[in-house]
Amino acid sequence: MNDISPEFTEKRKRKRKTMYDELCEDEAVTRTPEELFIASMLQISDRLIMEMSTRFKSLENINDKFGFLNGGQINEMTLDDLKLKAGELADTYKEDLNKKELILEIESFKGFALGVDNNLKTSSASTTLELILKNKLEEMYPNITTGLKIFLTLPVSVATGERSFSKLKLVKNHLRSSMSQQRLTDLSIITIEHKRASNISFDKVIKEFASKKSRKVIIRD
Repeated sequence: MNDISPEFTEKRKRKRKTMYDELCEDEAVTRTPEELFIASMLQISDRLIMEMSTRFKSLENINDKFGFLNGGQINEMTLDDLKLKAGELADTYKEDLNKKELILEIESFKGFALGVDNNLKTSSASTTLELILKNKLEEMYPNITTGLKIFLTLPVSVATGERSFSKLKLVKNHLRSSMSQQRLTDLSIITIEHKRASNISFDKVIKEFASKKSRKVIIRD
């Protein structure tokens, strides 16, 4: 930005003489450097607004699903609304949450747990989880605890996606342009988790691979 000059000089348009056998053409529309700068900045601003709107829209969707789990929302929302939100969340994460138990836990949490620690009444999601663990309530409210853990560990940050995408550029270059999707995915995981991958014993991997390849199934009559 420091290289941009605050002054915009006028550029004189050169005109070419039209010959007698040429058709008359409309005069070309030229823009001054100031107009070009304004047009470029408008495009950049529109792009930024669009990208930020897209990003925060996804965050709003996530918060709409999980936001009721924090102590402040449980304290303020009606029990019917909490049960509705709990049912919708349990339907989305059927393998992790039990719908009936989560609804019962929400009802109990609103009536009992908020009285155990007054800080829960105004707590955020992360603070709610900390207070649940601090007061040893995770066994009483396992589904709420699981829901909060899912909420707080969801990869909703755009920066993570950008880092992963930059890794793809390193993995899939012109020398590996024809690799399959499965191999690309595996190599990407190894590249992203390079710290873990560097601690893996290659000898153990080779032996495990060899044992699976050499395994034979005995067919009996």
